[in-house]
Amino acid sequence: MSGENQPTDKRDTEMFASLVMMLTTSAMQQLGKLPNPLTGKIEVNLDAAQWTIDVIVMLRDKMRGNLTGEEQKLLNEAITSLQLNFVETASSAATPQQSAAAASETGTPGNASPTREESGKDSDRKPPKFRKTYGAS
Repeated sequence: MSGENQPTDKRDTEMFASLVMMLTTSAMQQLGKLPNPLTGKIEVNLDAAQWTIDVIVMLRDKMRGNLTGEEQKLLNEAITSLQLNFVETASSAATPQQSAAAASETGTPGNASPTREESGKDSDRKPPKFRKTYGAS
C-alpha cells in the first residue's frame, strides 16, 4: 500500500516546490529584481510584493507540522530571501522619494528641510506613510 502513495507523494512534493518557486519569482518581479515577462521591463510594486511574501508566510504557518524538512527549508529560504530583498528595495526606493519630497516642499533641490515659516502650521503636515517591515519572526 505505501508503494502506491509514493508516486503521489513525490508528485505533491514537486508541485509544492513549483508553487513556492512560482510565488517567489512573482515577488522578485514585483520587487524589480526580475523583468516583467510580458513587458520585458523592470517594474516595482511594493504592495504586491508584500502581499505575495505574506502569502508564502501564511503557507508556512498553515502547513507547519505537515512539511518535510526539505519543504520547510525551501519555504524558509524563500521567505528570508524575499524579506531581505523587500527591505533593500523599500529602503532604496524611499531615499529618492524623501529627497524629492523635501525639494518639492522647499522649492530647492536636495535634502534641504523647510523652516517653520516655509512649512506653515504643524497641523498642515501630512503624516508619514508607514510600511510593514519584516523582522525576526
